[in-house]
Amino acid sequence: MTTLKITPHDPTTLVPNPRNSRLHTDDQIDKLVESIKAVGFNKPVVIGRDKVIYAGHGATLAAIKLGLKSIPTVSIDHLSETQKRGFMIADILALVHSRRGGGVKAPQSDDFWRTMNFSA
Repeated sequence: MTTLKITPHDPTTLVPNPRNSRLHTDDQIDKLVESIKAVGFNKPVVIGRDKVIYAGHGATLAAIKLGLKSIPTVSIDHLSETQKRGFMIADILALVHSRRGGGVKAPQSDDFWRTMNFSA
C-alpha cells in the first residue's frame, strides 16, 4: 500500500481537471468559503502530475476566493491514468449518492463499475 504525503501548495498554481464533470455554483463556493472560515481547510485536495486536480475543485476555488496562499494536497501519481480517472468519477458518484439518499443510483454508474478496469 502506498503511503500518501500531504504537501502544501498555493491554490492558484493548481490546475482544474478538464475532465471534471462537476461545476460549482457561486452559492456552493460561498458555502465552502464559510466552512473554511469556520473550521479551516482540513481536507486535502487530490492532485496528479502537473498539479492537475482530481478531487477538490470547489475547495480550491473557495481557497482562492479567500486569498489563501497554501492549502493541503495529496498526490495520486502512484496510480495509472485510468485509475486516476476512476478515482475522480468515484468521488463524484459518492457525492451524488449521498445527496440522493444513498439508495438512488446515478445515471450509468452501474455500467461504469462493470466496465471500468482499475488495474495499472
